[in-house]
Amino acid sequence: AFCEENGLTMVGGLDFHGYGKVCSLHNALKIPNWNQMDDASKRSSILDVLKNGTQENIKVLLYKDRPFYPKTHLFLRPFANVINYFRTLNVYQVLSWIFWLLPLLFMGRRIQETLIPPKAGPLILGMVSAFFLMGLAILYHFREKAVSEYNDIYGEYSSLLGPIGLALGLYALLVGYFRMFRNFKAISK
Repeated sequence: AFCEENGLTMVGGLDFHGYGKVCSLHNALKIPNWNQMDDASKRSSILDVLKNGTQENIKVLLYKDRPFYPKTHLFLRPFANVINYFRTLNVYQVLSWIFWLLPLLFMGRRIQETLIPPKAGPLILGMVSAFFLMGLAILYHFREKAVSEYNDIYGEYSSLLGPIGLALGLYALLVGYFRMFRNFKAISK
């Protein structure tokens, strides 16, 4: 409405970092004899429509398969996101999930049966997750310096992931200590 009221050419843009469809917004340009043009002519025609064309030659097409701002309760959103994610997969993506999950599940059970002592799985998972988060925090800290004048997202993520990773690591160590201490007491009796 703003573009129409002020005589401006309207095109669409999308900065959606979600999942599922790769692109849900397209700009359709009406250019005669498109199929007969070479690449240079196509580029020139596109620029000409954008610079000098009327809005009748430009249409913004929006593909919306899920609400961007859902009304679901915050607690239920992760479940809704999982459903929306799997709902938008194509056949190759589904086959890829199957191809990777089945061997990983099989290998995970084998590793757990042979290498990991009973009840140590959550402790190991907690420590690996904590190191992963702290490693990302360190990586983002150094990446932030390169783009600090333009963007502060790395700094924000670094300041979030570091303390969360540290807290998770301390919690995993505390749980592991009490499990081992309890086992040690039971063995000594």
